[in-house]
Amino acid sequence: MKNYNIEFSHIYADEKFGVEQINGIKYLKKIIKELNREKKSFSTVILIDEFSPDKKTLDEKDFLNKVKEYDVPVDFVGYESKLAPLFDILLKDIERSRLHFKEDSIFLIDGKNKIALQREGKPTCSALIAIWILCRFGIIKLPSDLVKNINKTGFYAEKLITILPKKYRETEDKVLKILKHSKHKEVVNLIEYGFFK
Repeated sequence: MKNYNIEFSHIYADEKFGVEQINGIKYLKKIIKELNREKKSFSTVILIDEFSPDKKTLDEKDFLNKVKEYDVPVDFVGYESKLAPLFDILLKDIERSRLHFKEDSIFLIDGKNKIALQREGKPTCSALIAIWILCRFGIIKLPSDLVKNINKTGFYAEKLITILPKKYRETEDKVLKILKHSKHKEVVNLIEYGFFK
């Protein structure tokens, strides 16, 4: 098991490699420098969201080649659509009294707030990322088609680092609230974020 699993360069399947991915790579380089100085082991992963977009225009091979031009390791590539079949596992791990069911939607009750876990029969982004985090820790067993191993290295880690644009902070806050109301609330303290503009 690695010390850290680092996610960077998140991209939608209808996007192209651009400024967000470059900024994520720059942030990753700073983190790698620090981890190497501390002699910490790590693996890197890119999550491609091909669950949300209607069109899938991303040329994955071209995208990965562009990332590698910046001289950063890409150990794994994950696919967000493969997280959806694991939704029931997450649901079972959440306190039943916190769940509110309405037609084909499911909400987590967090004080006076409701966090959507499922809308119109589809898991929400926040729910999928909560599952993704549990997979990265090895708490939920990794399905064979969820992650493609590029460099032969360990995927699971003791701690996580997620590098994202600041626009995703609200979603990630919801993810942490979902995890806090699950059987695995202890992992929240093992997650670090690197948000950039």
